[in-house]
Amino acid sequence: MINFIFNGILDVSKFKTLCLFLNKKIKNSELTHNSKGYFYEILRVFKYLHQSSKKVIFNSDKSIHLSLSYYSFEYPKEYADNTIVSLDDLPLGFFKKSSILFKFFMYILLCKLKYRKTSPIVMSSVFIGFIYHERINILKQYDIHFYSYSYVLDVVTLCYFLKENPCKSITFHEPVNFLDESNSIIANSIYFNNNITKDYAIKNSDKYQADNYYFVNSCSEISIIDSRIKSIGYYSEGYYNRPTSFVNKNAIELGRRIEKKILKFLRSFAMENRDINITIYPHYHRGVESLESAKFFYEDTLKETNINLNPFEKKSSDTFSAIDLGVVVRSNIFWD
Repeated sequence: MINFIFNGILDVSKFKTLCLFLNKKIKNSELTHNSKGYFYEILRVFKYLHQSSKKVIFNSDKSIHLSLSYYSFEYPKEYADNTIVSLDDLPLGFFKKSSILFKFFMYILLCKLKYRKTSPIVMSSVFIGFIYHERINILKQYDIHFYSYSYVLDVVTLCYFLKENPCKSITFHEPVNFLDESNSIIANSIYFNNNITKDYAIKNSDKYQADNYYFVNSCSEISIIDSRIKSIGYYSEGYYNRPTSFVNKNAIELGRRIEKKILKFLRSFAMENRDINITIYPHYHRGVESLESAKFFYEDTLKETNINLNPFEKKSSDTFSAIDLGVVVRSNIFWD
């Protein structure tokens, strides 16, 4: 039955392997994967099955570069050399949708009767990944390049389907440089931003499963021109202003404790080293911190004359060349 539902790509063994991978990811991830019950997850599947779509014209018959619909808002175009197409723009015809819908009802019965230990969120994630796969499978492109969102369970299952499909090859591009269970993924090939994360992934190949591992930037190319420290930049993660609805409470509280320790140290350091300028860079991106919340939270630290707050309208990247030492808790900006 599993073989029929998933068009021969998954058998019972592979289905169980995928479910175990997702369960392990959910259990060990710092992210909050809250299931709201079977009815909600069934509605979620319907949403992705009937997602509005438009016809996309491709310039190549060999490869396609894909991501979720909000990729262009999260990651500017200059981050990728290729045009990134949204999964939602890949059309499903009426008969194909009808076939998938019929299989979905069979899948629900199978999960309720035979695979009762399958949680609602794993149940829906597997099938949404299958829907994504069917959108892609209609196309003649062989090489699939997918960008980001390894923490999204639906994306993980899509990559698993593509890897098991002999007619497709999946290359996953991971923009996150601080890897943990949230970013675990399965693909034919994985690209990382640097060789350190690539080496980490190889050592943890049970989480980052691939036949090939690549990196874009070599850390050996980093050179220090002047070792004298004149300026320090503290690049905030804004844990104090992050809710626990997306990341679990323990991770948020740990981040908040670290933030307080860093700020206490920076203020003490500033008092003893008046010749060194310290700039605090709030996490304005995605609205994690606002100028108002930053002014309130850093009020005591900013009492030191050699500590200042980066203005809202200025990108932290604009002043990289002016900062000699960067301090972060756990931000990708460390690598930037």
